[in-house]
Amino acid sequence: MVISAALRVWRASWHSVVLLSAVCATSASARQIGVDLKAFTGTWTENATKSSPTISKDLTYTFREDADGFIDIARGGVQLRDRVRFDGQEYPTPNIPGRTTSWKRANETVYDTTIKNNGKLTATARWTLSADGARLRQETTRSEPGAALNTIEYIRSSGSGATLIGVWEPVSSSTSVPESFVVTLVDEATLRVFFPRSGLSYDMRPDGKEYAARSDALPDMKAVVTGSGPRTLKRNTFRGGAPMLEAVWTLSPDGRTLTLTSRSVGGADKPSVFVYDRIR
Repeated sequence: MVISAALRVWRASWHSVVLLSAVCATSASARQIGVDLKAFTGTWTENATKSSPTISKDLTYTFREDADGFIDIARGGVQLRDRVRFDGQEYPTPNIPGRTTSWKRANETVYDTTIKNNGKLTATARWTLSADGARLRQETTRSEPGAALNTIEYIRSSGSGATLIGVWEPVSSSTSVPESFVVTLVDEATLRVFFPRSGLSYDMRPDGKEYAARSDALPDMKAVVTGSGPRTLKRNTFRGGAPMLEAVWTLSPDGRTLTLTSRSVGGADKPSVFVYDRIR
């Protein structure tokens, strides 16, 4: 889970005196709720033995073949929808400017895909169908050097045979490298969360205001952060004004363990619990 483009534009557009006033007001807000932001800073690595993630039904995939031969691929409650042919060509993702995907059928059970943003490769994936057509494995790797291999296993809930057409529900996930991120203090009111492997980041200001969700977020994705006591932060993510995800950050009294409890808003999934150890 670098200053976002939206934030850079915002900073550049204001006079320095106004900016100073805004920072002071935000800092005062952080002090009022008593959040010890500095205590959260450091490098954190997931402790997989203590974590208990839930595979969200929002990752359910539906593949449908349209009359024109295109394959319609929808994820969850249409959080993401692609329309492609299995010919290796790049096709734009509807309603997401600059994003393209390609799908190529390598053989009867294997499909290779790519994802690009504004022409730049961001991830590749291999989808492998089991011999009986009942299970599907998705193995995804982001394009940056040293990126982890992320694997999600699905079971078929509709459709049959040696085809992707149907509905696939996620049942498990794993990663080849434990997740790690760095938290720094930008100023007395702002934390920056940076993921070295992906290069992604987002800022956290516990002032109850909306900010860009993260550095590569869709234009309509925003986040709001609030605090509850010195060592608890709550981050809510919205898309198009609708709540999507709620995550609570809880720092242990000794400052060595960070627990993130997250859940999809409005879903029936149990919350996921991720435990991170401070490595420095």
